[in-house]
Amino acid sequence: MLAVVWPVSWCLLIPVILVEGYIAKRILHLTWTRSLTVSTKANIASTMMGIPITWLLLFGIQLLITDGGNGYGMHSFSHKLASVTIQAPWLAPFQEPGSARFTFGTHLSWMKVAAALTLSVPFFITSVWAEFLVAKKSLEEDHRSMALRWSMIANLATYGFVAGVLAVAVVWGYPK
Repeated sequence: MLAVVWPVSWCLLIPVILVEGYIAKRILHLTWTRSLTVSTKANIASTMMGIPITWLLLFGIQLLITDGGNGYGMHSFSHKLASVTIQAPWLAPFQEPGSARFTFGTHLSWMKVAAALTLSVPFFITSVWAEFLVAKKSLEEDHRSMALRWSMIANLATYGFVAGVLAVAVVWGYPK
């Protein structure tokens, strides 16, 4: 999923910088230029390092939980749920009942969207902390106390929008 999520993150970077820059201006009482500078530094660090490091950690956990990455399959609702949550970092193909082949069947399109929605939660947490740390280093002393508040509210706004779009896509695109 890193190959799907990370490029999209880079495509969304400029709108995210603008939205989070606006929020920085309002919360931190900075000039527009200074707000965009802080938002740009924080979001580049978060996108460049936070997402792949978090994905790698989640993938390692997935390998431990799934005994080397074995797919759960689509036999029941609980298997479907496990396939897009526990296996969100690396969607594993599964064996259809009565088949020797490993496949995604007709499920891959909604699985990618649901896994991206699942990954948005740990990516959000990582982004809040990464952007907080960058902002804290970038801001003057009198603005540092508000850095965590800015990072939390800014990421709630941007990740909230993305998660909302993904949730609609899961529901809209789920095969009936």
